[in-house]
Amino acid sequence: SAEIGIADVKRFNFLLEKADQEKSMCAEDSSAEFATVVEALNIAPRSVLLWVRKIFLMKTLKRWDDIALECEKNSCDVAKLEEVGIFSLDLSDINPYPHSSPLH
Repeated sequence: SAEIGIADVKRFNFLLEKADQEKSMCAEDSSAEFATVVEALNIAPRSVLLWVRKIFLMKTLKRWDDIALECEKNSCDVAKLEEVGIFSLDLSDINPYPHSSPLH
């Protein structure tokens, strides 16, 4: 319903503000900011801005295996989109991999 959507938007905006505050308050310890960013990604899982921020925080926290897993999951998501032919017809101009063959 619309009320749930509005509540999600308010919660998302609150989490973004909270993450920014945590970033400025504890420059040495990024774990609180990381937890807030992960919670915000639960609301908006396709937010590129948050995803990049999450990767950066994982680098800061030296969570190398988690970075590899995130990148692999992102690649699989892109492959799923390509598999159904989303980058065909009118979207072919924005295909990020125009010279690669389609998935089989």
